[in-house]
Amino acid sequence: MSTELSSLRPPLGGTGYSSRHSGTESDDAITQNNLRPSVNSREHSVTTASSIAPVPSQEGTQSHYGFPRVAAPTEPPTLAPHGGVIPAPVTNGQSASNRVFNPLNVPKRQRPLEWYDIAALIINKQIGTGIFVLPAIVLSLVGNKPAALMLWVLGSFYSYASLFVYLEFGTAWPFNGGELVYISKAFPRPSLIPSSAFSWFFICISSSVGNAISFSRYIGFLFAPSPKEGSKGAFAPRGIQNEWLIKLVACSVTIFVCAVHYRLVNIGIVANNLLAFVKVLALFLFFTAGLFGGLIHTSAEYGKTIPGAHDWLAHRETGTRPAFNIALAILLVLYSYQGWENANYVTEEIRGDVESKRWHLKVGGIVAVTVVSACYILINLILFFVLDIDTIINNTNFTIMFNLAFRSFNSKNEIATARGVAAVVMFSALGNLVGVIYTNGRVKREIGLRKLVPFSSYISRSTEFGILRDERGTPSGGLVIHALVTCAIVLSVPYLPGLEGYSFIINLYTYGQVIVNAVLAVGIFFDLPLRYMGQYQTARADTQRGAITDAEWNFQFLKWKWSRLVCSSFVIAAAIYILVITPLPSSNTDGTSRKILSQWIPTVVLTVFAIGIVSGLYVVWTASSMTFRNTTVRPAQGRQGQAGYKAAEIADYVEPKDRVWVLEIPKVKELYSSLSQRSNTWEVFKQRLWDSGEARTARAVREGL
Repeated sequence: MSTELSSLRPPLGGTGYSSRHSGTESDDAITQNNLRPSVNSREHSVTTASSIAPVPSQEGTQSHYGFPRVAAPTEPPTLAPHGGVIPAPVTNGQSASNRVFNPLNVPKRQRPLEWYDIAALIINKQIGTGIFVLPAIVLSLVGNKPAALMLWVLGSFYSYASLFVYLEFGTAWPFNGGELVYISKAFPRPSLIPSSAFSWFFICISSSVGNAISFSRYIGFLFAPSPKEGSKGAFAPRGIQNEWLIKLVACSVTIFVCAVHYRLVNIGIVANNLLAFVKVLALFLFFTAGLFGGLIHTSAEYGKTIPGAHDWLAHRETGTRPAFNIALAILLVLYSYQGWENANYVTEEIRGDVESKRWHLKVGGIVAVTVVSACYILINLILFFVLDIDTIINNTNFTIMFNLAFRSFNSKNEIATARGVAAVVMFSALGNLVGVIYTNGRVKREIGLRKLVPFSSYISRSTEFGILRDERGTPSGGLVIHALVTCAIVLSVPYLPGLEGYSFIINLYTYGQVIVNAVLAVGIFFDLPLRYMGQYQTARADTQRGAITDAEWNFQFLKWKWSRLVCSSFVIAAAIYILVITPLPSSNTDGTSRKILSQWIPTVVLTVFAIGIVSGLYVVWTASSMTFRNTTVRPAQGRQGQAGYKAAEIADYVEPKDRVWVLEIPKVKELYSSLSQRSNTWEVFKQRLWDSGEARTARAVREGL
């Protein structure tokens, strides 16, 4: 039996129960108490066991996303002992066999996310393998310890500033999709162009390459360590030497994690939380061991002289272009902190009503960034005290944490210590894969639903597993495209010395994400969320349902104008510095030429954005139908004479999350005939391009009511 909703459940009709609550109802598992009649039964329904059985289809039951609307029973369902839903009594001559309840036929529902799930998603994306490798690389790029430590502190400030920007957008529009939603809401004109540019960037460049390769390398260190001849602490594990074996393991672990999120969604959430806890605990143990073991041991061995304490002001050469090296160091630090946006991608899946979602998102985000910032700064601090600058700079390739562990734990067994460190880093990389793939698959599904990229009908597919109240299960299309892109990059990128090829891929994503962050910061600078929230609200149609877009919303953290200006200006200034400095020619820290020129970073990223812009223009130009889906009203009959009252009623209520452009794109072979039938193609194109669809349709609703 197919797992796709479109083939599993044919379009149905009839009276249903609301599948999403925009008031004070909770998003917990279905109970008898939280089911209530829908305002528009055709648009809102809940999936039950009875809806899985084939029922004669009716027209007009497709949602605007292309998923079938599933009929609910005419009576509230009752709960089964196994946690499923017993169908309502069947009438109209149907056989009694249709009334038999089988709990195995009820799809497993995804549990809603709590604040600690949110924190774990952010922690897992922020803490991958970067903190175990990058402190040595950053120090080698800037040349001295105080400057390197300052970059990690500034990275923490940047992380908080960016978090506040994302929290403001996330509390304004708590829908799945993150930047895809925020850019389309805050920059509605030209229509679809900003969204299309982001969509192409996210599909093509946002992958799990870096941590998939790191997992592969460290699992090799775990099972095949070999000590280098020399003194204690000079351990250099051999790991996997075959390039294609490393790539095979990287692709395999990516596909495995995608499969878990496809079929075992709740297990994936638990694994995400567990791995986040493990990596934070491991970093805390590294710091504690370095503080009480490394410093005390080295002080006793060297007689009150700690090797890392006497060279804080020492400086080492950093190559031919120090300015670029500093910019590259900043880019690497920002990559390590990147991840504050991860929970914004799945805001709809947070427990509770709108206010509850906002609370969970805020608490989880602040806890995660605080924990990560503390871990990063403390690890760098203890590393710089325990080890001298030359030891750190000369161990920039996966070995610096081994040296810290030997010194901190005073290990007598180098191989056992190396295996322990390799296991920690391997699980940290796995946690990053679990957290990133869970959210990225859902964003890519949202991109597919908006028809902004090729093969949208496949990317937008969902399964029956982990079905939520929006009638969509796990994002099979999004997970497949994520796995395909990751594996394609892993297999195609050359395995250069020092992993320069994969570092280039990582820098592509970071560079593009810096641009996206700057764009959202511009939105905060000009108060765009507050401005458009007023334009998008549909008055009584929304306030009667306690919906999100109401006139009461205001900034949650950056409540004062000066705080928004300072925060957004800091993010924008950091972005400008990185965008300008990165393309400058440079060399490696040892003076050798780079195999991949730094100019390729902005070239590739800007090219992808440009393709997205051109694609968006093509969609606006060629779409046979382009309408904005919003709540509509109709005049009420027989009430026009009532003084002071506009005689109108809601014809079709559309929830805020579903208010999007609905496109009909003709096939290539039908394109010419579609355009030839349009008498004023250029005028239609300009009108579509500069049409603020949501503001226009919302104004019509307000005036009608």
